[in-house]
Amino acid sequence: MTESDNNYNEVKPGTTKKQNKTKRDLKLKKNMCKTKVKKNISYLDRIGPLIKDVKVNNELINSMMVKQSDEIVNIKLPFDNEVCSDYWTINHYKIKNIQNLIATDRWKEAECSVKVSITDLAKDQGLANDLSNIIQTIFTRFMSNPNKKIGCIKKSKS
Repeated sequence: MTESDNNYNEVKPGTTKKQNKTKRDLKLKKNMCKTKVKKNISYLDRIGPLIKDVKVNNELINSMMVKQSDEIVNIKLPFDNEVCSDYWTINHYKIKNIQNLIATDRWKEAECSVKVSITDLAKDQGLANDLSNIIQTIFTRFMSNPNKKIGCIKKSKS
């Protein structure tokens, strides 16, 4: 026990232990008010300037990357931005390869990665329909699960 603890436990003549405690609490509060309070800075304020100047690769390409044993086969096709109406990206992973990775590093472990643009031309309509059917099948599976949770995120106006 410190000397201040001993003083706290001693009852001064004419006061009770409760009154001593109240006086001590008031003194502590008074001292706390004198100290400057540091303003908390959000992480967005801290990292905003750091990511403001980052150059993001927004090049749209048609590509297919497939892992084969110890090598990766990558096929690229030209992309005509003026003609395309949709752009799909699909990635396939093995859970055992990504379960301990952060999300930003998962692409390195993809078994297959496809980026494909689709036009409104007749030659692309079969692929467009097939992709829509796949999404509909996945959506139906999700909606039929009784444990689903549905949330909404408002898009920011840019």
